Amino acid sequence: MRVRLYANNDSWVQVSDGKAILLRRMLRKGDVYYVPNRSGLVLMVGNAGAVLVWVNGVMGPALGPAGHVRRNVPLDPDKIMSIPRTEENAGHQARPGMIK
Repeated sequence: MRVRLYANNDSWVQVSDGKAILLRRMLRKGDVYYVPNRSGLVLMVGNAGAVLVWVNGVMGPALGPAGHVRRNVPLDPDKIMSIPRTEENAGHQARPGMIK
């Protein structure tokens, strides 16, 4: 399964495996990061509402509202898709032109 991070606005992100940092940078609006196909990776995001997670072309639940920091978000495909959809994170919708 393929996991992608899509920035619909600017956000600082970090992807790590618990021992090493694989990515630490600002994702700018429109940027896409292809997460390595490895288990055990986690995401820290500085603007949860700005980063959408896609698994095999299907948008996963939103990570949270704009401006909120999220830590230790698992990037394993099954775990991403099992994040509960709540009122807080249900507002994200795929728009024409978004990555799939």
